[in-house]
Amino acid sequence: MAKAKPTKVTKDELLELQNIVKMVNNAQMDIGNLEIQKASAISAAFEFRGNLVANQKKLKEKYGDVNINITDGTIKGKENGKVNT
Repeated sequence: MAKAKPTKVTKDELLELQNIVKMVNNAQMDIGNLEIQKASAISAAFEFRGNLVANQKKLKEKYGDVNINITDGTIKGKENGKVNT
């Protein structure tokens, strides 16, 4: 007489399978959270870039077409597109 096929996996096999599925789900959740953080960072970068452009325009209106050292604030004039040293 043939042996009956099992209708369930063992308790250990089930636990191992559940743990693997849980790890996959957690990894996917982490990836989703990172994508949300990435999208937020990209949005912030675009906003900061817009603020930089607006600030540069304001400074150009006040000081003209010059180079401003962002470390110490010194201004160097440009002459024919070149920095005037």
